Amino acid sequence: MGPEDAAVYDLDYRISAGVVAQAITPDEVTTRYSLNGTADFALTGPGGAMITQGRVSSFTSYSTTGTTISTLAAEGDARERLALMLADQVVTRLLAAASGLPD
Repeated sequence: MGPEDAAVYDLDYRISAGVVAQAITPDEVTTRYSLNGTADFALTGPGGAMITQGRVSSFTSYSTTGTTISTLAAEGDARERLALMLADQVVTRLLAAASGLPD
């Protein structure tokens, strides 16, 4: 993190997501899915010194009651929302750790 030619910190992260059926009709047709995700992150400083690390998690959902195209669009939108939620949580954690960084 920092200017590309003089980055002092390195942020490593791994995002994982899973889809879970949430609403199922009596005919066993799934009409809504939950998208659950986690992001593991680690911020290292000069010389690879660990500054902070952690895991954040969130979820969102989407409907499957429309056409195939609308369902795929809804899933893509849900994945984007999930990624933004996880990124916001990571940034919040990094800001909380910033007070302990050397000047």
